[in-house]
Amino acid sequence: MSSEKEFRRKLERRDVNRIMSTEKAVIRIGVKGLTEGLLNEIKRQLNARGVIKIRVLKSVREKITEEDLKEFLRKINARIISRRGYVYLVAKT
Repeated sequence: MSSEKEFRRKLERRDVNRIMSTEKAVIRIGVKGLTEGLLNEIKRQLNARGVIKIRVLKSVREKITEEDLKEFLRKINARIISRRGYVYLVAKT
């Protein structure tokens, strides 16, 4: 999978750490959960930025699992690159 190797080169470890520590979460998942509108906004942000941070708010942490989020992101060909607590770094595949 040469595309996987290219993807890893683009987002080296130091880049991931920098984004996770300095950038603010662009998307916040709250009580409305994983909706079609949220999916469209994530897609729009990924097209504009390439890599975004998503935060799962306290109100839904027990309802939305990482697997739920992964399945949700597969619909728009995106994936989780990194996770710190309830903050996820997401990129297009």
